[in-house]
Amino acid sequence: MEGIVCDDGLWASLQVNLWNAQRSDVPIPDKLWVFKDCLTVIDVAFRSLEDSTKVDWRAPEFGLLAHQFESFINHCFQGSFMARDTSFRISVIRAQCCKALLAQFCDDFRRDGTIFFCSQWDVASLARLFWVIGIRDEKDLDTEFWKPYINGGQIGAEFAAKARETISQAMHDGSLLIFYKLGRLVTMAVPLHGSGLVPRDLESVWDLQRSMVNDQHLPLNRASDQVWERVDRLRTEVSHLCSNLSVEDRDRLVPLLEMIDEIRSPSQNEPKSSEYADAQLPASPASSPSKQRGRVKRSNFSSESTATTGRLSGSTLTSENSFGGTNSQ
Repeated sequence: MEGIVCDDGLWASLQVNLWNAQRSDVPIPDKLWVFKDCLTVIDVAFRSLEDSTKVDWRAPEFGLLAHQFESFINHCFQGSFMARDTSFRISVIRAQCCKALLAQFCDDFRRDGTIFFCSQWDVASLARLFWVIGIRDEKDLDTEFWKPYINGGQIGAEFAAKARETISQAMHDGSLLIFYKLGRLVTMAVPLHGSGLVPRDLESVWDLQRSMVNDQHLPLNRASDQVWERVDRLRTEVSHLCSNLSVEDRDRLVPLLEMIDEIRSPSQNEPKSSEYADAQLPASPASSPSKQRGRVKRSNFSSESTATTGRLSGSTLTSENSFGGTNSQ
């Protein structure tokens, strides 16, 4: 799969397929089949390449695919009802994208002590990540700050300072926020009858959440009290919902309750070691390579790469190239 992405132009191929389907005169149901096939390929890519050290989720090619993805949704579903199963799968893809971006940005920040942008797509990817999952720094509760940068806003001193503060917060809150939003997604999908969804769709979310529970790279138990309060409210809501569901639908939500209880248990919430706090600093030359995630080799797609202390050069985005939907709480 790495070869298909990095060497065979998978992102460009999917972009072309979506563009051709969007422009064609075929009925919407036929376009939807193309769209669902592309969703399936992207889902397989995320699941297969989750731990890849070669694939760069911030690459311009993937950014262009993200833009075409959103363009297709806005064009083909505008003024029409989007089926619940389609909306569900789109939301899962967005969550997977956020999870992959979070891991790569946090890796770079830990290693270098700052954030470097090789192109405007990096700026858009970081802004999209913060805005979609609702990462909030300690000083600013307004996540709308990031929205203009999804559309290509030029970075400066304000962006630089806030990006550094917020990526530090994302290392604590990001994973649990994604876990929480996936939990809400599944809760809203039940009951399944008449939704077009099948039990396997829910199981795919359980698998994704389970991987986050077991991920010691970005552990869930480092999140702030504000995020844990949302998770606790979600558990209360799910428990109440289960009392009004059929036995079959209630059983489908049990895995969510079990995982929340697991991550809320004392053994999960107590700090495991000081390794996580130390990892926020750039890795020292003496650090063991076996304990560090591999670094994706970045290509310089703009005339000069820029850290968060400078102004970015390169192309300007003309529209929102985002996998992110609304910023609901």
